[in-house]
Amino acid sequence: MKAERAREQLRQEREAFEQMRREVARWSVLRLCMVYGGLGLMTGIAGVAGIVVLQPEPYGALPVGAAATALLVDMVTWLPASPASF
Repeated sequence: MKAERAREQLRQEREAFEQMRREVARWSVLRLCMVYGGLGLMTGIAGVAGIVVLQPEPYGALPVGAAATALLVDMVTWLPASPASF
């Protein structure tokens, strides 16, 4: 009876471990997709803001100032908080 109970406990532990491993894999894929999406979004914002800042003639003062602010915020948010964040 003890051997049967030990086998059942081991089976349940393996099942719990496999379920946790699958969940971690799914969250990892989601995080990776979010990073790529954020990178694309920030690159797009920086590109549009860079065009507005580098060619300010067709735009007024307000859009150029907003683009410069967006560019500054965009670049500052990508600075690492510490060397350990890499």
